[in-house]
Amino acid sequence: MPALRKWILYSTVAGAFCNRFLIVVGGVNLFYFYFVIAFNFALLILTGYRWFPKRLGWFLAYLFGSGIFGLVLGTNSTGGFFKAMMGISVFACYSATFMRFNRFDAVRVFRLYAQFALYSAWIGFLLLPFQGYPKGRVTGIFLEPSGFAIVCVPAVFYYADQWQRNRRYGIRLLTLLAACVMTLSSVGYIGMMLGIFLFGLRYRFGRVFVPPVLVIVFALAWTFSPLFQARMGDLFIGLSTGDINNINESSFGVVANTFITEKQFAEHPIVGGGLGSHVIAHERFLDLVPGAFFLPDNLRTLGQWDASSLMLRIISELGLVGVIGAFWYLWHYFPRGGSAEERAIAMSLLCYVLMKFCRSGEYFGAEQFLFFAVYTIIGVKARLRSQAKQATIPARTSDAIRAVADGGSGIAANPA
Repeated sequence: MPALRKWILYSTVAGAFCNRFLIVVGGVNLFYFYFVIAFNFALLILTGYRWFPKRLGWFLAYLFGSGIFGLVLGTNSTGGFFKAMMGISVFACYSATFMRFNRFDAVRVFRLYAQFALYSAWIGFLLLPFQGYPKGRVTGIFLEPSGFAIVCVPAVFYYADQWQRNRRYGIRLLTLLAACVMTLSSVGYIGMMLGIFLFGLRYRFGRVFVPPVLVIVFALAWTFSPLFQARMGDLFIGLSTGDINNINESSFGVVANTFITEKQFAEHPIVGGGLGSHVIAHERFLDLVPGAFFLPDNLRTLGQWDASSLMLRIISELGLVGVIGAFWYLWHYFPRGGSAEERAIAMSLLCYVLMKFCRSGEYFGAEQFLFFAVYTIIGVKARLRSQAKQATIPARTSDAIRAVADGGSGIAANPA
């Protein structure tokens, strides 16, 4: 069992950093971590470690109802709905079972993730001299620099917290910070600014010194990174004028999908078009974007599945109900207590989610539900500690976490 536990833990966390490893079958990308999770999930089920919390069941039932509703309305496609529903279900259920198998030790899982992020940075530096595309930008073993940035930025702020509180891991912090800066990724830079804002608020005078620090960081990025300047400038012009002519490909994806999402939201503001429906909305509304009719094929399909932004995709597919639900989840499970390390991890993952809201609308990236599982367990543990202060006999931690996930209080009854 110790060997199995190590294999499950290390292979799952490592999978978050390996999205360059894939095969294409019938035009479908099959990533390495798909096979790892399928194999690991089968092992866990065979050994009796399967866990399906009631609250996860309610969440999946809501998504299923959303997709079916879209099919009835005619705003959804069977393929888009099945792909999204199947991916979310498998990854969410696996992540829940994975955390139970690892005794709900979210801190240990995140520490290992941060260590793998460091290894990924070293690999990125080693590959840099031999890299064809994109030249001169740290990518690691990701398909794009932005992928590296989105996954690794939370580790930057975890190590920043460790150095600030304990004067540990200074070299790790500088290594990861340098790697993220060298991605030249606009979403990575935005993520680091979000991290500065969130972590700065922990200080007594944070509201005073954080805004000027952010202005300075933005000005430095704008001055020394022509790529960041081009993308942010084009994004501002595109969103303010609606003109997509002569803007870069990355900014075009966000601008066009913002327009498409607005059209979808105008028709279905409350519940959206249904889970997996954005691809249909993209087909319906793309030619209404000014200048889009004459676009080449490679741009016409940009962001058709993921809306180029997780928040845009939620608005398009799930409407106001989905947006409120997403923010409720972030608020509800953010730890009000717990250790300083747990709060720092939660803050780092909140930064990750906000980055995903800005860019990358994938529902089931290799790291996504792993991060959500860690965030949820940390929040549940913090609530258990708070509840235990009013209870005579707290339940065993693992039992209590399962009880909270199933809708209970997580505290054992007082036998008196």
